[in-house]
Amino acid sequence: MAVFRGDQDTQQSVGSIESILLSILDAINVNSENSDTSDLNKETTQQAIQACLDLIKSNTDEVAFSNKLLQVDTVGQTTYVGYSDPGTGIESADWAIKKIVQTGQDYEITWADGNKDYDNIWNDRLTLTYS
Repeated sequence: MAVFRGDQDTQQSVGSIESILLSILDAINVNSENSDTSDLNKETTQQAIQACLDLIKSNTDEVAFSNKLLQVDTVGQTTYVGYSDPGTGIESADWAIKKIVQTGQDYEITWADGNKDYDNIWNDRLTLTYS
């Protein structure tokens, strides 16, 4: 799958998600003060929202990637995201590839060769070294 996104779309999307999550977190806090809300549900929801916010904030440096061609491939609990210039072939060594591994509610994000350089081949994503 290939997707193009502009800087403005990405910034609006991240900003919208972040503001929605902050609103939900505020509503949980207000509602828990005014009603009999289960502490376990409140705490679990707060942790999930905070994890989403942390993930958004940790990925804001990726706005520079937003004008790039985007390839996404999911294998089990692992998602590979590739960035390159439009028109780049999947066999060209012109890709920055991110690997996201989900374990329960935790996500580990690493990059091919440990960097965001455009020097990897998308077709080799499963055998590259990530750190």
